[in-house]
Amino acid sequence: MKSSILPSLFLVSLALGLAACGQEAQEETAAPVEDAVPQGASNKDVATWLFDNRQDFPEMDQVIWYTDTSHVHIGICPAGATNCPRRAGPRGEFLRASKEGG
Repeated sequence: MKSSILPSLFLVSLALGLAACGQEAQEETAAPVEDAVPQGASNKDVATWLFDNRQDFPEMDQVIWYTDTSHVHIGICPAGATNCPRRAGPRGEFLRASKEGG
């Protein structure tokens, strides 16, 4: 099911930010993580949109939607990054957590 907020300004800027982080990470061989608090969309909507559009973000490593907070955790693992949890590349995980840190 496609999110009704697509394309919101937040999601467009998030997508551009992920692309920029991916380029930076390639240059620095780091695996960036973003904990974003969406404005104008829920963290569930953002996680759903990222899941629905995951083919546009092949470097997406992990997305966690927390039910007890308003943020969404986004990790990416671009080619050449050395800090990725898996050496084989992005895990492609989309998770829901009922408690942050738990």
